[in-house]
This record gives sequence, C-alpha cells and structure tokens, in this order.
Amino acid sequence: MRPFLTHLVIAVAVVLWASSVHAERLPQEREDLAREITELSSFAELRDFEVVRQSLDFSCGAAALATIMTYQWHDPVSERDILETLSRITSAEELAQRRSSGFTLLDLQQVARSRGYQAQGFRMKSPQLSKLKGPVIVFIEPYGYKHFAVLRGVVGERAVLADPSRGNITVPLYRFLDWWEGDGGDGIIFAVEPLYATTATVGAGGMRLQPGEGYAPALMDARSLLPAGALSAPARMLTR
Repeated sequence: MRPFLTHLVIAVAVVLWASSVHAERLPQEREDLAREITELSSFAELRDFEVVRQSLDFSCGAAALATIMTYQWHDPVSERDILETLSRITSAEELAQRRSSGFTLLDLQQVARSRGYQAQGFRMKSPQLSKLKGPVIVFIEPYGYKHFAVLRGVVGERAVLADPSRGNITVPLYRFLDWWEGDGGDGIIFAVEPLYATTATVGAGGMRLQPGEGYAPALMDARSLLPAGALSAPARMLTR
C-alpha cells in the first residue's frame, strides 16, 4: 500500500475508534481527544497513538495488557512493568518456558490481579462483539500465528485494533473474524478493569458487557485460559 494511503487508513482507524468507543466521555474530554488526534502529523504518531508496542517476540500479551491499563484506565504501565510483575509471580522454570512459547491468558490474568485489577476471559459469538462497552484483549491467529491484540471496537464492517506489533490498524470484519473465531464459531476476549470501576455494565457474562436477551458469553476457567496464547507469533511475522 502506498505510504499516503497507509497513513490515511491509520488516521481513519484512529478517528473511528475515538468517535465510537469514547462516546461515553464528557463532551470536553471528547473534544480534547479529537484535538490530540488531529495534531498527530506523522505516520508513526498515528500508527502508535495510544498503543504500547511490543519489543520482544513473546511479549504481545504484555504489551496488550499495558495498552489497556495505560490508555483505558489511565494507569501508566509499560511492557517492562508487566514482564517484571510476571517474573515476580512465576517460577524461573515457567518464565523460561514463557520466553520460548509466549504468554497465556492465565499469565495475563495473574499479572492483572496482582496489580489490583479484575480480569476474566470469555468465549463469545461474533454478533456479541458490538455489545462490548470498551476495549478488550483478543486472542487471534493472523496468518496462522497465535497473537494478542486490543480490539478497540467494531465500526460498521471493520474491526479497529491496537496491535502490539503493528500499531493502530483497521481490518475488514470478515478478516478479523477469520483470525478470531475458533472451530466452534466463537472467539476469545479478555476483559480487564480496576476493582474500583463503577462505570462498567455487568451483563450475563460479567465485566464490561451489556446485558441483552440471549446474550451469554461463556466464562473461561483457569484450565481453558492456560493454553490460550501459547506459541505466540514472532512480531516480525505479523508486519507483512
């Protein structure tokens, strides 16, 4: 894709996300956010706006979690902070294994809880994605590689992602669903929010999910969280 078109697509992705996902913000806050976005002039600034980028092949999960904490909950947390927390609560043997195979959702849950957050994984169907009240971590397999990213929201027929390896991207919804849905026709989301949060709508499945008839995401237990994310993709494989 030509640089100008790439720049434009990223700009549209960021603006669409800001206008839709942040609709609940006060008018002044939305105005400030819009002004901040319009002042971004370079491709790199737009690409990386409110995204914590991964620096290691196995750290997409850490970067995704840091993105949620830093930009959704205004709790400045770096990828390194997440990795250091994991090293404190994980045995040396398990940590060595994670460096070769990548994080799991169970790892991210333990890190989030140790930092004072509630965090839970859910399995859900694609029509339920529009009912999400805020950004969530998603487990996807682009090009056959396992990967974590932040789903900012679904706008029309496009999914807006904060991808630790590629920054802000927007992809056709059908392509995102191809990456996200498993053999059973459902996919995995991972919701993270502070224990003190009062704005989340608690639905049939729990945090940040709007209630609705027939809407019942399946809560994932520790056993099902453990394999999700293992053998994560090298970041260089996802930038093509």
